[in-house]
Amino acid sequence: MTSNGTFSYSGYKGANSPANIVKVIITYDNIEYYATMPVITATAVNGYGVSLIEGTGFRYATYSADGRKPQYDNSNPFTLKVTKVINNVTEDISTLTQANGVNYDWYIRGRIYDPINRNWVLKEFLKEYSRSDIPAARNTKLYKPIDDFDGECVTNALECIIMNKSANEVARIHIPIHLLLNKYGNAAING
Repeated sequence: MTSNGTFSYSGYKGANSPANIVKVIITYDNIEYYATMPVITATAVNGYGVSLIEGTGFRYATYSADGRKPQYDNSNPFTLKVTKVINNVTEDISTLTQANGVNYDWYIRGRIYDPINRNWVLKEFLKEYSRSDIPAARNTKLYKPIDDFDGECVTNALECIIMNKSANEVARIHIPIHLLLNKYGNAAING
């Protein structure tokens, strides 16, 4: 990170569930303050684009001091906006089913650090629940975090691979999920 608060990121594709969470620490009067920010990364082939629609999905879950009862808002599923340049115009093709339509493959990317074997192992930290009653649900995913979280060192993310009608990958998006343990029981954090 530079002194003016900017940073560069070279991107991500195919690595094993990176956290993609930036942590900044500031020391003032010998007290350390820190902030964290999940960084959503995306790649796309020429002419395509993908982004998470603002206000959809949850970006973090905060657990109480005992590691139970997460506070999060799951009222909106994670929803993507996929675009394609058609006749020199950028068109939203997120829900098209015709020739320019796309398909979505959603994945959970979560790992936990195993201190005994000193390596990262796959562990499911998010639970999916179905919305099969919505025809356009292929563009959306609903998840909720596990009920108990005891502060393990984890990486946790959702990833979606977007493919055209020929089953070729045209875009990929990686959405980190930030889990916080409210170990001091500060109610303001949950707010």
